[in-house]
Amino acid sequence: MKCREIILLKREYAMRQRLSEAIELCRLQGGSGSGCYGTFLLVCPVTNRTLYVIASDGRDWHTAEEDLDLPGEPWEHISASVRDPDALVGRRVAPETPTWEEMCWLKDAFWDADECVIQFHPPRSEYVNAHQTCLHLWKPPYPTPCPPRATLV
Repeated sequence: MKCREIILLKREYAMRQRLSEAIELCRLQGGSGSGCYGTFLLVCPVTNRTLYVIASDGRDWHTAEEDLDLPGEPWEHISASVRDPDALVGRRVAPETPTWEEMCWLKDAFWDADECVIQFHPPRSEYVNAHQTCLHLWKPPYPTPCPPRATLV
């Protein structure tokens, strides 16, 4: 696939260009007009828990930092972890992992509802677990392979 074709596909299959006003109000980093790129502290309306979210539309895929200069075309990505309000004020609270419902809400907040994004489970030999309670959603810059029929998933 040629670079121009990838760019055209990227536009068609990209993360939302504009986030909801409610999510924009919860932006910590990235500045308005940054689209889906930035850091957010969001309260999930489904569970009422606070989620710390780092979102990338792929613009930081190739960087000057050697450990972040990733090969291939940029993928869109969010990472999410639960931030208990007690932990934010210095109380020790056991960390928790986001729920399925929270990850579904985030997926729909950052991508269109009908898009397919991926949560990977790599071979154990390739595990990297810097933050045990953080989950990730990924989307390549081309049409995502469809999962099996809904009755099988």
